[in-house]
Amino acid sequence: MSYKHVLVAIDLSQPSDLVISRAVSMAKNLDAKLSFISVDIVHQDAELLDYDPEEVRNIERDHDKLMGQLEEITSLIDYPVTDRLVVMGNVEEQVVEAVKELNADLLVSGHHHGFWNRWWSSAHKLVNMAPVDLLLIHI
Repeated sequence: MSYKHVLVAIDLSQPSDLVISRAVSMAKNLDAKLSFISVDIVHQDAELLDYDPEEVRNIERDHDKLMGQLEEITSLIDYPVTDRLVVMGNVEEQVVEAVKELNADLLVSGHHHGFWNRWWSSAHKLVNMAPVDLLLIHI
């Protein structure tokens, strides 16, 4: 298979080195575009909080912090990164929307194994929702 745009979904609160290294290696081998997305799950209902200026400032501050973390991580990659996204909301919905907007044709994400992850895993939901091929990396 030949992919042209790899989108990597990472959780900035946990180490994602293995997911990143596998995605970068794949993008290099395919000479594909490489983009990253992280979803801020703390502020899922941000649009409802627009009436509170203090909360809006908190959201903007947190977004800037997460974007800084994503930029720091991706600056260490020895391959061009096309897009870096930090979005708010439901993980699966935001990732699927980004796949469509960026015209990505491969989604790479990590998957934790364990009792609680089996119940609330985004990976499980992405398997059912992803409109493109999905590569899950066991972390």
